[in-house]
Amino acid sequence: MSNATRLLEAGFLLDSTIVGTVELLDEDQINFLVGLENKPAMLRSDDLRTVMEPKIRLKARHASPTMTITELSQSYNEKFVALQKALMRRVNPDTVVSAGKCSDGEATVIGLVSKVDAGIAVLEDTTGSIRAVLPQDAKKAMADEVVAVHGNAKGGILYADKLLYPDVPLKEVAKAKTPAVLLILPEVDDGLKRNAERACKKANFIVSLAGQDLTTPRSAAFLKVSGIMHASIEGVDVLLHRADYSGIAQAFGVSEEDAQLELLKRRHLGAEPCMDSEVIDPVPDIFAATSAKTFVKNYKGVTVIGLARPDAALIDLRTRDIKLVNLSE
Repeated sequence: MSNATRLLEAGFLLDSTIVGTVELLDEDQINFLVGLENKPAMLRSDDLRTVMEPKIRLKARHASPTMTITELSQSYNEKFVALQKALMRRVNPDTVVSAGKCSDGEATVIGLVSKVDAGIAVLEDTTGSIRAVLPQDAKKAMADEVVAVHGNAKGGILYADKLLYPDVPLKEVAKAKTPAVLLILPEVDDGLKRNAERACKKANFIVSLAGQDLTTPRSAAFLKVSGIMHASIEGVDVLLHRADYSGIAQAFGVSEEDAQLELLKRRHLGAEPCMDSEVIDPVPDIFAATSAKTFVKNYKGVTVIGLARPDAALIDLRTRDIKLVNLSE
């Protein structure tokens, strides 16, 4: 049976320009299309491109452990500017003053936290620094975070009534325009390998959060995560983080499940943020990370996924539907 016939029987309509091209599809590619739960009404050339030549485009820049003083300074400046812009959307710009020029009265200071001790933070920017007495109910601020503090200044001290983090803006849910199914895998041991390989056949984009080598369909795009990676898959931005969140949760005083969401709100990826590669900018459409417990949350248009063995996440990027797959069953 020809590939065109198989696709027609599966319910596809074929654009006249691709009738010959579909015969070049291999068995895995045909099975992937036939097995789609959300099929496009008509297959076009762009659809075949995604199936025949899927590509994961990396966008992240990774910090080097051997940065020079100049590079480190540039890293901090880039981080500050990116998060300052995000914070300016959350405050009354009429009250914003520089840390080194803050006089008595109402003020909002956007600065880098250089030190936190007993509820008092030192905020720095390019003009200088100021001490801020933080609200008792404020979330725990960490050194090297960029925050906005609002309150009343007196005698060179800012008595704060509000502490704000950059957070993420409400964004439209981004979707792929072509058949794109992303499988995100946790750590896979010998007991899970067979089911993992079976799940791989349902996707044309595959990610190993544990950074493992796996047997995947020849035609699928495959990415092994190392640390922090920011990728683009058919117009959908995906932030991938391989990390132990227990220390981050403890530092923030939240559960491990909430730690990932807290990082998104603070726009960085560590309990001790310092490099610009750890700043969450741009804001992703999907944020997936290793976790002690599997969960899926939606926050302001961002899908937040925490994966723990034996669960994998199968995501239809055309619809953004997510199915959790237990690889032990």
